[in-house]
Amino acid sequence: MRYLYSQGTRALNAEIEILTNRKQNHSMVEDLIDIEQELSLLNAVSFDASKVKPVKIDLPARTPKSHIKPKSLSIVLLSVLIGVFLAITFVLIRNAVRNRKA
Repeated sequence: MRYLYSQGTRALNAEIEILTNRKQNHSMVEDLIDIEQELSLLNAVSFDASKVKPVKIDLPARTPKSHIKPKSLSIVLLSVLIGVFLAITFVLIRNAVRNRKA
């Protein structure tokens, strides 16, 4: 920036002109392509008012009285059981492969 000041008014005026041209150039606007694509998608949506019907909600949404907690003990027991089963299966398959080679 100090370089421009040392070059005088010509350099500053040239920089101002470049910046004003950049503002007028829409390709320099960030995410403009995404916005234009979304706008074209929204313009392509057709709305038919005859197909719109009112909805009546009978009961309001309510929160449950008690909190739902995961059953951590049963999850741990089930994972231990599955782990033991997989380990035994792995050992049996490994022994069968070793015995077949011998």
